[in-house]
Amino acid sequence: MKKIYLLFLLFTCLSFSQSPGDIVITEIMQNPTAISDDFGEWFEVYNTTASSIDLNGWIIRDAPGATQNTATITNSVLIPAGGYITLGRGGVTDSSNPEFNGGITHAFVYDMSFLMSNGADEVILEFAGTIIDEVYYDGGTNFPDPNGASMTLNSASLTSGANDTGSNWCEAISVYDAVNNNLGTPGAANDACAAPCLLTLNADSATCDSTGAGMTDDTYAVTLDFSGGNVATTYMVTSDSGVVSGDNPSMMATGIITVSGITEGTDVTITVDDTAGGGICSLMRTITSPVCIPAVCANPGDIIITEILQDAGAVSDTVGEWFEVYNTTSAAIDMDGWNLTDLGTNTHTIVSSGGTTVVPANGYLVLGRSTDMTINGGAPVDYAWTVYTLSNGDDEIIISCGTTEIDRVEYTGASPWPDSAGFSMELATTEYTVMGNDVGSNWGLASSPFGDGDNGTPGVANDFTLSSTQFERTNFSLYPNPVAGTHVFIRSSNTQSFHIVVFDILGKQIKSLNLSNNQPLDVSDLNSGMYILKITQDKSSVRKKLIIK
Repeated sequence: MKKIYLLFLLFTCLSFSQSPGDIVITEIMQNPTAISDDFGEWFEVYNTTASSIDLNGWIIRDAPGATQNTATITNSVLIPAGGYITLGRGGVTDSSNPEFNGGITHAFVYDMSFLMSNGADEVILEFAGTIIDEVYYDGGTNFPDPNGASMTLNSASLTSGANDTGSNWCEAISVYDAVNNNLGTPGAANDACAAPCLLTLNADSATCDSTGAGMTDDTYAVTLDFSGGNVATTYMVTSDSGVVSGDNPSMMATGIITVSGITEGTDVTITVDDTAGGGICSLMRTITSPVCIPAVCANPGDIIITEILQDAGAVSDTVGEWFEVYNTTSAAIDMDGWNLTDLGTNTHTIVSSGGTTVVPANGYLVLGRSTDMTINGGAPVDYAWTVYTLSNGDDEIIISCGTTEIDRVEYTGASPWPDSAGFSMELATTEYTVMGNDVGSNWGLASSPFGDGDNGTPGVANDFTLSSTQFERTNFSLYPNPVAGTHVFIRSSNTQSFHIVVFDILGKQIKSLNLSNNQPLDVSDLNSGMYILKITQDKSSVRKKLIIK
């Protein structure tokens, strides 16, 4: 009776006295190479206690769900005190079998019902309804995600709580399967993990700190936040452009690295490295150059849009689109840093690296779509805008410098706007003003051929002129003016409807709308002051001052 009692007591000790953390999952081979996962997957466990533990009746599983994987250990599997064993998948234990996994004789081979995903998954050991240990690996976010090597728990972290943290795991470096070059230490103490890099590069920003007349004169500075510094290592902070200053991560736990004096248009790469002193950190961050607004922007109307080829006929629009601008002033104007937009999502910043950006005094600049400025349907393009496009029907070209709108043209693809494939739209030279190019009847089709068979006059004076009938002005009346109320009336001897454009005194467009003859114009949203009304009816237009009291 005494022997039976002692055997029963020993069995109880081996099988029924386990607590969470007694057994720790220390190594996981979820993706072997040159051998099927069906036979090559395995994981290792470690007995943290001073007594042997029997895994008979334990459950191997992953997290509950619609596709939960589970297997049960159905025979005695002893783990010696302070020892390691491996548990593998597939049922092949014969070392002569080609599917035998690199010479490993597992303490237990579970069936196919438990498998480990190569990305994110879980390995959970459970006994009598109690989870003894579990590892939730995440496919490379925090845990390593090797192919042909096991994930191995740092030998200094052999506890249940420590194996919850991905940074305590690393890729194995010892070879256990020379035939297939699989790495790991199955059933033995793990390879030591190198100390992790504790330094982290966080948020960055870029700000223009000096602006001149053009991009080549502009510089910018960047800041880069860091944390995890001051850990008894020496970091070298370098930059491939500009001057490095700010906080030193060798001496400060958190801080800001600054690089200044970087030429606009040049992206900057900052490197923080401690490997020269035996460390393992080699961190890099590339920061994109901002676009610095030139110090002095032109006034509205100094640059105006005078010609548009939005529908190339002889070549594809991808290489044939272009438009022309004219400098109405007696001094050269650099459009470097200015923006092209429409009322949709089209946007492009003009940078000098795309070609010439200077518009000569009382001269022209042609901006084209193709980066190969020798193509563009034969047009003498000075600047390539690349990603910006012009619709063949209804679209807009808006030129701005910072928050200042310099000019815009909103063409409609319908009368009175001209529209014909292979012919540029030309503004009559008598209407070279910020208001003149708003009126569709002031535009016509070019008659001069150029390049590959399209018609236009890119870079020179336009050949379209207004006929004598287009210069005729209908008698318009505007009343009351000045106005103290909310509406004014526009009347004409012509019964056709009006197109009304309202500008402030600086030439900025406030509103644009159509009205029938003698229909009131709502001015309740206008502040007190003087405005310019451009009234177009049929092919006649007139500008009138409107005073709001």
